[in-house]
Amino acid sequence: MLQPCVTYDNIHTYDYYNKRVYDLQEEGWDPVVKSPEELPQKAAQALAKSYEGDGRIPIGIFLINPYVPTFEDRYAQRLPSYLKVPPARESIEVGGRPVITTDKFKEIFRKYVMEF
Repeated sequence: MLQPCVTYDNIHTYDYYNKRVYDLQEEGWDPVVKSPEELPQKAAQALAKSYEGDGRIPIGIFLINPYVPTFEDRYAQRLPSYLKVPPARESIEVGGRPVITTDKFKEIFRKYVMEF
């Protein structure tokens, strides 16, 4: 994300970005991986695009890999109810009381996140 800080940064202004930013697709960049074998080369090219040092700043889609399942599909493999009841719709309380105890929360946190 490119966002000028109008309060503290008088160098990287809107004008600065407007002169340097360009859209990859408007200049002919094709982000789609055509075959699984092409992925390493296309990913390296996309990374190189992101580091262009000619003073220009590329924006747009750098890489589309249709050979990898979406985040939602991968997550649903680990948690089958995910697509039916996403986390934002999960109940966290019943009758004003949490659905899990503090000890159960700590146990889950320790198992999947970190020791505390």
